Amino acid sequence: MNKVMSIAKMAGLLGFAALLGCDGGEETPTLTLGSGGGGECGLTLDGLTDTEWLFLDTKPDKTDFANIKTRMKFVTEGDKLIAKYNVGSLSDMYDYTCDVSGEELVCKQEANVMAWCQARLADGKECDAAWLKEQEASLTDEQIAEGIKAADADFKQYKGTPREATFKQTYNSMGNKLRGVLYVKIDKRKCRLRVQDMYRFYYNGQWGEDSNPAGINPFVKNEEGDLLWEHCDNPRDLVDLTAAEYPSDPANVLNKGKHEVGKPVHYWFLSGDYLSPEEGCSYSYDLYKNYKPTQKDQKPEEVEVKGKKEMRWHFSDSFAEASGPGEAEIMTMVVNKACTGKEAVKMVTCNALLVTPAAAAAE
Repeated sequence: MNKVMSIAKMAGLLGFAALLGCDGGEETPTLTLGSGGGGECGLTLDGLTDTEWLFLDTKPDKTDFANIKTRMKFVTEGDKLIAKYNVGSLSDMYDYTCDVSGEELVCKQEANVMAWCQARLADGKECDAAWLKEQEASLTDEQIAEGIKAADADFKQYKGTPREATFKQTYNSMGNKLRGVLYVKIDKRKCRLRVQDMYRFYYNGQWGEDSNPAGINPFVKNEEGDLLWEHCDNPRDLVDLTAAEYPSDPANVLNKGKHEVGKPVHYWFLSGDYLSPEEGCSYSYDLYKNYKPTQKDQKPEEVEVKGKKEMRWHFSDSFAEASGPGEAEIMTMVVNKACTGKEAVKMVTCNALLVTPAAAAAE
């Protein structure tokens, strides 16, 4: 079988890729994590709510470890079971709606009508409501109308121009991830999950499925403590600098991107929407370093500039080791805003940087 999803890339993270290991279906001669201690396994598909799971990765020496960089959590929203899963991404967290199908749980991302229509148009076919309903009966008329309109408008920019071939190559492709799909089974013998991580694509008039980096592998219970389960929706406004002083031109400041081992990294949150405090509102933030919490309920500093109050969102940290090959150090800031008489607002910003040995950083 083969599958589709549109996975957004975090701006500014080009060149970084999480290294994900696969066990190839073979056992490694190590202690198996997540086992039931030799007793009867009580795991059931309908009992996964509020459980957290980590990808069982393999080190170069063939020992297993629970990799927090690829993590999954099951929650309920209304009458639906939702799998929150990051697909090994540095900064994204996706929602998959789950249903029991026989002895497995099938979890799917929300349908992306615009992306589906782009693939259909790239194949030289019309994208209409009837075809979309065949693919996903739960789509509303509004979702269908908006998706078709957006795809048609996008294709119109390319149709009849030299760029039309590029459009078709991009969207009529087995690499065009249109929908993430997870197939989850319970491994009773080792009391853990067996997850098949797939995506769906549409190519030459046919739907198919292919594997995401995690492939088909075990997931074990999270024993690493509190972890980050938020999607980073703002990868631009948290900048990393060497200076502790507030930037003189905050609207145009650039990330340094590389820092030496042990040297302080000064992070500044520079969103214009969070520069001046609103009357009747309070602000706070939580910090996660490489997906683990470091500080909770911190407050921005308030200063007066030309007779007006401004907020300064600043903190510093350092890294004891250099980044591994192809890896990045991720800092995530969950910003909370609570205003009298209004629903609380949460915004998640994040930053990726490389930590280098002193000699390399100086180059």
